[in-house]
Amino acid sequence: MNLIKNKLVFLSATMFFFLAFFALANVVYATSGSITCGPKTNDSIQINYQYFDVSDNVELFRGNDKIADLGQGTNSGSYVDKGLNANFVYIYNLAVGGLTIDTIKCTASATGGDTCNSPVATTYGADSITSKSALLNGDIETYGEYTQFWFEYGTSEQYLNNSTKKEKVYSGTSISQSISFLSKDTIYYFRAVAQGNCGTSYGQIFSFNTNRYDDVRGTLKCKDFTSDSIRVDYDFSEGNNVSLFRGNNLIKNWEASSESGVFEDTNLSSGSHKYYLRNGVHSGSPLIASVTCSTRYSSVADDSLTVRTWVRSVDKNTEWLDSITVAPGELIAFYIRVKSDGYMSNVIVRDILPSGLVYAGGLVIDDVVTTGDITQGINIGNVSNGQSRVVVFNARVAGEQSFGIGSTNIISTAFASGGSKSVNNTAKVFVTRGVVAGVATHIATGLTDNKLIDFVILPLLATLLIFTLFRKHISILVEWLERKREEVLDSRARRKLERIRKDLI
Repeated sequence: MNLIKNKLVFLSATMFFFLAFFALANVVYATSGSITCGPKTNDSIQINYQYFDVSDNVELFRGNDKIADLGQGTNSGSYVDKGLNANFVYIYNLAVGGLTIDTIKCTASATGGDTCNSPVATTYGADSITSKSALLNGDIETYGEYTQFWFEYGTSEQYLNNSTKKEKVYSGTSISQSISFLSKDTIYYFRAVAQGNCGTSYGQIFSFNTNRYDDVRGTLKCKDFTSDSIRVDYDFSEGNNVSLFRGNNLIKNWEASSESGVFEDTNLSSGSHKYYLRNGVHSGSPLIASVTCSTRYSSVADDSLTVRTWVRSVDKNTEWLDSITVAPGELIAFYIRVKSDGYMSNVIVRDILPSGLVYAGGLVIDDVVTTGDITQGINIGNVSNGQSRVVVFNARVAGEQSFGIGSTNIISTAFASGGSKSVNNTAKVFVTRGVVAGVATHIATGLTDNKLIDFVILPLLATLLIFTLFRKHISILVEWLERKREEVLDSRARRKLERIRKDLI
């Protein structure tokens, strides 16, 4: 019985040690790594490290003091331990989960051992990240040697197969380089690299994710205005934290990915104001659209009623102006503002469109779509003291056949009347038409505008008429020319005969 019991104890102990050895062998294999002494000064030592397939945090110890957390997985790099005592021997340990996997002794001495110090590269986080680019950051310690630095990057920690351009420095400094042509919504890994005459150093591997919202689309347009306010029409989609800026000042932010509407900016100074639609909350965020709008206050006054009119090109999305230059067929819009310094009831607004402009609807009174014909006059109701009423409508420039070559000046006149008061104001439209190759015009090119008659029959008849009228004179001229020809021939014959006679003598 005791023999059986002893055999069971022996068998159990054997299995325990076998399993422990197997587990220890796997731990050692899975947490393999090493450290070496790098360049040294009298108060610092560079520790170069590498480790493979680690599933727990890798730690670097000086004696019993942990001095760095190095991460997990597979990595290599350098750590500079500073603030040391000159000529003192330090023991460093590389450990994982309390298990030491490598140990080394290093002396803090600039003159002891290898005095050629390789540079040290340190990686920092990336910034200025968009869907296609990023700015990589780090720093390098050169130890007074000319050193090249660059960044390696890629979509995998194991394959940093892209590199930035190499730059050279002499002294330690912060470094930054931008990378572009990246893929949208993708994780990229990178590290800083420094290379000198004494060796190459690699910083830790960092990562970042490219933006997925930089391809937002949108528009920004001037809608209408008063003497101290501007209303801006906005529309965007596929955005993220989209904002409206006046200059560098944030005035509106939307959290929705798509939005459209009108924003009213008030308490403005007179003049032009630049608006920006950006995908973010900073003045440097990616630009979506921009527009310049103006507050303008100028009117033709008649006691208590004033009217002012402006014009803009709808097709070209221009701002409201006193006059514009357009092409035939272009769609334009007129902006009429009526203001009363007293109280006016049943104010009538009418715009007389000249020849060359055709009313195209789009009638809006104070942002309310209205039916009616502005050329016949519309009743905008009562206008209180200090109140402004706005009428906007569209007009279409007539086709090319209505204009000559060059610029044609068209004047549109807006009228406002209430009670016994009637005022008007004008806006100018310059229609420019050029000569277009291959397009027929109505400019006469002959007497009858018929090429056969103008260039064949009429010239032939003119020639016959001239011949009939001056036939006698022509005959005399022909006889005189004939006598002159005979005299010339006779003179040439005599000179030739004289030369032959001289030759015979």
